[in-house]
Amino acid sequence: MSRSLLRRIGTLTTIVALGAFGLTPADPAAADATTTALTLADTGAVSGVLTDRRGEPVGAADVWASGPAGYGNATTEPDGSYTIDALTPGAYTLAFSVNNIEQFAPGKTELADAQIFTVTAGATLTVNEVLLPSGVMTGHVTDAAGNPAQVSVDLLQPDGSSVRGHGWTDWEGNYRLSHVAPGSYKVSFQTTSGAQQYAHHTRSLAAAQTFTVVDGETTTVDDNLLPTGSITGRLTNPAGSGVADVAVAVHGAGGVDTTGTVTGADGTYTVDGIFADSGYKVQFFEQTGKFAQWAHGKLDEADADTFTVTAGDSTVVDETLIATGSVKVTAKNAVTGAAIGSFWARVHTSAGDTITGSLVLTDVPIGTRQVAVDADGYAAKETTVTVTAGAQAAVTVSLTPVAALKVKVVDRVTGAPVDDVGVAPMRKLRANMPGGLQKTQSDGVMTIEVTPGTYQLFVWPRTDGPHGAQWLGAFGGTGSQARAQSFTVAAGQHVTVPTIRLDKKGAVSGKVVSEAALPILGGKVHVLPDSPHGGGGGEEVAADGAYTVDNLGPYTWELFFRADNHAGQWSNGTADRSGFSSITLPRRTTTGTTSGGIGTITRTAVTTATVTTADALPRRTPTPGIKVTSGATAVFNYTMKVGRKVTVSLAGTPIEFVDAYSAKTGDVLNSSDPTNPDGTVTILVLAGAQVKFRVLNSPSFWCGGADFASAAVYTVSTAPTETVTCVKS
Repeated sequence: MSRSLLRRIGTLTTIVALGAFGLTPADPAAADATTTALTLADTGAVSGVLTDRRGEPVGAADVWASGPAGYGNATTEPDGSYTIDALTPGAYTLAFSVNNIEQFAPGKTELADAQIFTVTAGATLTVNEVLLPSGVMTGHVTDAAGNPAQVSVDLLQPDGSSVRGHGWTDWEGNYRLSHVAPGSYKVSFQTTSGAQQYAHHTRSLAAAQTFTVVDGETTTVDDNLLPTGSITGRLTNPAGSGVADVAVAVHGAGGVDTTGTVTGADGTYTVDGIFADSGYKVQFFEQTGKFAQWAHGKLDEADADTFTVTAGDSTVVDETLIATGSVKVTAKNAVTGAAIGSFWARVHTSAGDTITGSLVLTDVPIGTRQVAVDADGYAAKETTVTVTAGAQAAVTVSLTPVAALKVKVVDRVTGAPVDDVGVAPMRKLRANMPGGLQKTQSDGVMTIEVTPGTYQLFVWPRTDGPHGAQWLGAFGGTGSQARAQSFTVAAGQHVTVPTIRLDKKGAVSGKVVSEAALPILGGKVHVLPDSPHGGGGGEEVAADGAYTVDNLGPYTWELFFRADNHAGQWSNGTADRSGFSSITLPRRTTTGTTSGGIGTITRTAVTTATVTTADALPRRTPTPGIKVTSGATAVFNYTMKVGRKVTVSLAGTPIEFVDAYSAKTGDVLNSSDPTNPDGTVTILVLAGAQVKFRVLNSPSFWCGGADFASAAVYTVSTAPTETVTCVKS
């Protein structure tokens, strides 16, 4: 995605981000805020004046009021004044943007630190804002021939993670960005064609120079654009006729930039202003998503050919559309064999739905293609089909009726239903905290659809409520998955689990330090590890090492500790939770009810299902961990082990990222740093840990196996460093 597009959606992203933290009315005395009467009965307004630190008004600045109730915007007048009216009453933050350099009232650089203002009906809230300390960045940009260049200018965080300022050069190639927050930046220049380079004279962010902006001073960054060439060609169909109105995108190596155009009436195209370089790939796509391919004749970017652009010259890339056929899709119930009348299907980029029992999808590229089918009441499924030019292939997909777990959550003491409680069905292995949880309604009841199998239930009440988290155990709540009940459901079955009774919550608090006296960078404490690259969050470790986890039921818990510069580890000092290595103990059984008939959508038949506490610790066996008491805070200080540095390589292919999983529990232990210059990655893992590695290239894969179960197991040695060569099965 180009940075210009990112800028256009940046404000919307800010608005959406408000949902990531709780909005509570702030004390108006915390900022320069007063209220006056309005004549509008149902809406409110925000007004004020924006000035710099000298008290001078700042005009032409963008002002945004954003909150769950809506948003509005205005531009400051020459005297610095602004008014945003017709706002729905509610909580809002205020953002001020000068030259695309943003700050939040009162005087904050991050949205998370912004004050929450309350807008009331029939009143105007006055919020005056003073710009933060700032400097100026200015410069002159020329093209390769020394002529003034018209480009956009971005100030980037040194790692390229965000844009901190934006502007344009004038007709003489000059630019000036005022009100730049003091700090370190890299500078990028983007031409009207979309080609991007960094100061000075490089297309690599890593090679770009870092510049420092100082309060009250001017930093000058001039640059000369790299020489350019072009890519030209013609797009034809298999019969040789030109194909018009198809988008053409030229992608730089490593996604540095993207330039493009649209084919003309005869299928010809030319993309000018491409920086001279190698490694370009050319994509052709119909703009409604009907088809997309890469030169020459490839469907995936990874397989696409690369092209070199020479300064002052034109590289020819002609392309022929891949021949197509059609696919007739039908579906049936995997249990009963009955035809399914209503379903949705996709083959490659062609998709649709039907209520007639069959669906014909056209314009499918020839070759072996993925087929995805989904229907209400069934688990989605993927398979493959072989498509030939001009012919219709047929595929019937067997869909398994979904199983379901019916739960009810109540307060243990009062028996009253509890709403807004997340309940996550977990497998015994790889029970990572999900990114989103289905939650109970006001009656405390919900039905969770699952694929057939065996599950344990992790219960996560809302953090601002009185109840604590639990695993559903055989005798009530427990803090150990090893003590949790297991529920086995078959295709089409609905199993009603025992009522979940919530206890009042307690907390664990303490300090985290490093065995090597290192700072704990990006430290977090989890009840369960996150899913890779997203998930349930965790509690942050403060700069002094302090942490608090305050949403736990009154049971014995183990906590997972993670930091950017340490291996992931449990509070027992190992890579594995206790009680999970090889438990073979008597099983306790209880009885639940299930309903079947999902294939016919009647769900009237009732049978009896057996619910087992699989591999559970006996009640008399003490659970290792941290004992939590309702209404109290247990103190647990922890010293993190740094772990061993494991370098993972893949023959002939650079690795983007790697995740390490416990081979015993499937817990996500750590994620690697980005790719090293030699194409390897480095990840910290505890010595002695038995792990499996998942390579996050596109597509991702397990080292030495097709899935987690079959992946190779690596035992980390006690050596300071270790190298693992991943084998792709």
